[in-house]
Amino acid sequence: MNLPEVPYEIAKELKELGFDWFTKNSWYADGVMCETGPDKDCYAPTQAEVCKWFRDKHEIFIEPVKTTDLEKFDCNVTRGSSLYITRGTHDTYEQAELAGIKRSIEILKERS
Repeated sequence: MNLPEVPYEIAKELKELGFDWFTKNSWYADGVMCETGPDKDCYAPTQAEVCKWFRDKHEIFIEPVKTTDLEKFDCNVTRGSSLYITRGTHDTYEQAELAGIKRSIEILKERS
């Protein structure tokens, strides 16, 4: 099973926020993804790894959910008692999860 890696721009933002988990692949300054090596610009984590990092490190929970019409996805992002929702313009679970990751980055940036 191939799990999607986060795009380069998001990986750079995660690096700025302290993401330092070793991953199989890395992004390089030219925007090319390869196996992790010494000249990497930043790691290329999968979306699942990023969701786990947010849970473990920041207690932010990302939960894609089906909309009421069961055709699209929303994403609930929770931190403590705060709930943030990305509304259902997402055609796939993975798109909703990525929207939740982007919202989680915003939450951390707002708090710094």
